[in-house]
Amino acid sequence: MAKKRFDCVELQHKGGDRIYEATKGMTHEQLLAWWEERNRRFREGRAARQSASRAQATATLGTDNGTR
Repeated sequence: MAKKRFDCVELQHKGGDRIYEATKGMTHEQLLAWWEERNRRFREGRAARQSASRAQATATLGTDNGTR
């Protein structure tokens, strides 16, 4: 049998382990602040990626001399 190149369950476990290590021993308030910060950084990164994607699409559309 061929070796799997990607294991979703393993990826989930590793992610859970990283979160556990980063947050163990935190109070409830600290944990909420940690998640709020992670969420803020995720949203900022997503917005930047979307903006870059839109800019690339606009640049690509601009090179076709108005023809579609």
